[in-house]
Amino acid sequence: MDYSLNTVDAVVVGGGIMGCATAYYLTQAGINNVALLERDVLVSGSTGRCAGGFRQQFPTIPECQLAKESVDMIKALNDELGKDFEYNEGGYLVLSYTEEHARNAKEKIAMQNKLGIDVRWLETNEIADVAPWLNIDEGFIGAAFCPTDGLLNPFSFTYAYAEAFQKNGGSIFQHTNVTGIEINNYSNYVVKTSQGNFHTDLLFNCTGAYSGAFGDMLGHKIPVIPLAREKIVTEPVKFFQPFLCNSPLHTLHFSQTKNGNFLMSCADLSIKQRKDLKNTWRFTQQTANSVRRLVPALGKVKILRQWSGFYETTADGEPFIGGIDGLEGFAQAVGFNGHGMMLAPGACKAIVDYALGDDVPEWFDTFEMKRIYNAAQV
Repeated sequence: MDYSLNTVDAVVVGGGIMGCATAYYLTQAGINNVALLERDVLVSGSTGRCAGGFRQQFPTIPECQLAKESVDMIKALNDELGKDFEYNEGGYLVLSYTEEHARNAKEKIAMQNKLGIDVRWLETNEIADVAPWLNIDEGFIGAAFCPTDGLLNPFSFTYAYAEAFQKNGGSIFQHTNVTGIEINNYSNYVVKTSQGNFHTDLLFNCTGAYSGAFGDMLGHKIPVIPLAREKIVTEPVKFFQPFLCNSPLHTLHFSQTKNGNFLMSCADLSIKQRKDLKNTWRFTQQTANSVRRLVPALGKVKILRQWSGFYETTADGEPFIGGIDGLEGFAQAVGFNGHGMMLAPGACKAIVDYALGDDVPEWFDTFEMKRIYNAAQV
């Protein structure tokens, strides 16, 4: 189908959680003639390859503010969007192995508590009470625990946004690859695609790990680096772990779905950039060995599947939320370093407010992309 004469109020590029949430919040703001463009199918990129965890335990005040706002929104979205996305407020446990790590964790907990986030410190005996399956011989000396963190289904969550967007009058164009962007008078955009052109005054970049190529089409550098990370899912076992667990010593995080499967992943922190999505035996061994040590009960559980997906990384580990100097009617939410699912509601609502000239949250300026260039100049 040829959309060469298609003029719309807004174009959102990217059919993952960021794109679908942004498109939805545009229609909620009264902008109904919106085109959401996805080069493949919805949830075919990083969103469909993530574990679906959400948490509010971040190291800085702006990150915690954004995370708390997003989690508060997630709690209400089951009813607002009218679809069950398997929201489970089971908690998030982050283990500490050294006195220095424990001290830093307690300082962060104090900051998070001041922001209204319910995070608490657990001693080893308390960890044994809530998670007797964790092997204390691995050497953890305590943990930060937030009971209001948890897990959701990333597919159902994203589809819930997409379906609500369509009910509000928005249009989704799948298998529509953006091939170029023309800018007229700095504010009117012609988005060229494999299916024709879309003309708009509002353009949103939600392309995640592919933001570098999107920036090239805009004529602006968007320094997002793809970093492939792998995950494993096991066969289902009797449910026993209601919360997510993060073990920095093993660079391991793992959680159990309501069906009993475990999702788990170890990160190789020596790798800063990886653009292929091939599965590796090294990852399988590293993850399996770490899990066997920390959770002996999972030592003989069978692996069902392994896959890779992109983290969209930035130089300082924080996302780009906001505009680009010199571009009117443009906003983006990219570079979430593996935290996109949990931060999407707050971030996407904010870029819509920003693009429409409405008030934005106090954390917003912290995440604008210009900080990277300002730091480079310094």
